[in-house]
Amino acid sequence: DARTGETLRHFGQFSSFHHCAVRPGTTQFAVYVDGLVSLLDWGTGETIAEYPYPEGARTLEWSADGRQLAIAGASLHVQVRDVARGTRTLLSGPKDSVVSLNFDPTGQHLAAVTADRTSLLWNLPETRPVGVYEGRRFVRWGPSGAASWAVPRERLELRRPVVNPAYAK
Repeated sequence: DARTGETLRHFGQFSSFHHCAVRPGTTQFAVYVDGLVSLLDWGTGETIAEYPYPEGARTLEWSADGRQLAIAGASLHVQVRDVARGTRTLLSGPKDSVVSLNFDPTGQHLAAVTADRTSLLWNLPETRPVGVYEGRRFVRWGPSGAASWAVPRERLELRRPVVNPAYAK
């Protein structure tokens, strides 16, 4: 408990872990250890779900509504798990390890940054990126849907997601 400093629950099976993400609005969190992403409840101590990720996860990110969990790392794809439905979507496009993921406030768009400083954007549930930006590092979505970017000359860009007609059905 951040207010009192009291330990709410100890998960001894995770003496060391690599990445963790708290599920918004719940007492649940996802943790990556040794090829497996586990969804746990710190209130009950239960394991809710387990998702194999043998390639090595480097980042976990929840959508704001807590329905979707994005997982990425050394593999050249991003997994998006719809935890409520029990489905998995594989997003293609990364050419290097993914080091950062970020959902927009609606959960309809996902951004990824790779180790080579390439940013990719997807309109979910599309599996191909609608935008690939080399040399620009995605930073964060704003509440209005605007996106901020870090670029080589230390300037900041603001953009709104726009459907690319080349990918329209």
